[in-house]
Amino acid sequence: MITRNASALAFILLLVLSVALALGNLPLLALGLFALFLALLGLLVRTPARLELRRTLGKTTVWMDEKVTVDWELRVDSGTGPIFVYDVLPKEMEVVSGSNYRVFWKRPGVTRFANSYTVRCPKRGTYQLEPTRWEARHPLEFRQPVQGSTQETLGLNVLPRLLAVRRIRGVRGLAKTPYPLVDLARIGVA
Repeated sequence: MITRNASALAFILLLVLSVALALGNLPLLALGLFALFLALLGLLVRTPARLELRRTLGKTTVWMDEKVTVDWELRVDSGTGPIFVYDVLPKEMEVVSGSNYRVFWKRPGVTRFANSYTVRCPKRGTYQLEPTRWEARHPLEFRQPVQGSTQETLGLNVLPRLLAVRRIRGVRGLAKTPYPLVDLARIGVA
C-alpha cells in the first residue's frame, strides 16, 4: 500500500510539471521529469519481506548477577531497506554488552544478519523474555512498514546466590558461678 509521502510527492511533481509546461520552462521541465523518473524507480523498490528470525538464549537457569548471552539470527529473502529488530526486556534486567535494539540495511538478494548481546539480572525470580519484534520499512517511505515478531517466549530462571556458611565451633569455658549466662569467658563476654 502506498503511503501519504508517496502521494504528496506525486502531487508536487505533477504540479511542477504542469507549471513547467504552462510556462514553457525547459530547465524546470527537465528537473520535474528527472524527479518523476526517480520517484517511479522508488516505487519499484520492494519493502524487505519474508523474514525468518531465530533467537537463542545461552542458559535458561543462572545465578544472580551472572551474565547471559542472547543471540539473534535474521534471514531476509527479498526487498531493500532498513530493518529494525528489538527485544523488550524486563525492567529488572540490564544490558551489559551489545545492544537489544539493532537496525540492519537489507540489500538485494538473500541476506543474513546476526546480533549478540549480554544481559545481567541482579534480582532472583523467573522472567519471561517477550518475543523479538521486527519492522521492515521502504527506503523512501513510499510503502507501509511490515511488522512481525517471533512466536516463542523464552523463560529465564534466576537463582539466588547462597553464601557459604562457616561452621561455628563451640568455645569451651568453665563457669565460675552457678549462673553461667553472667559469667565472663576466658576470651571475653560470653
